[in-house]
Amino acid sequence: MADPLATPVASIAPAEAAPAEPDDKLSKKLEKIFNGLIEVKVVTIVHDVPLDVRIEDGRTTASFDAVDQQLPALITIFNLIDGDVINVVPPSLKDDDALRAFHTAQVDKSLVVLPANIEALVNLGKAIINEFS
Repeated sequence: MADPLATPVASIAPAEAAPAEPDDKLSKKLEKIFNGLIEVKVVTIVHDVPLDVRIEDGRTTASFDAVDQQLPALITIFNLIDGDVINVVPPSLKDDDALRAFHTAQVDKSLVVLPANIEALVNLGKAIINEFS
């Protein structure tokens, strides 16, 4: 009768080489692309703000420093991964129908990009799988 506490002996096949890890630069670039595709933001600010507009790699970004400011703004954010939608409407703007209509039109225009972003995410995932498989 075999000893039930005996450690079984198994043959161990030589380990295959692990797939090469993408270099840090490539992984950062992929992360930046992915993060840019998963979220759609529409921000309508009602204030004079100094903007920092930059064009890098064919992409235009605009940012501003509002750390010490309370700016009245309508904000809508769509997250494509979890499906969350965040809307921010400050009390001071809740009755401004013209501004809300403008913001809603901008949101509608932004939603047009959602199918293309989802397709791009799928294609990016396929490309990564194909590259490292």
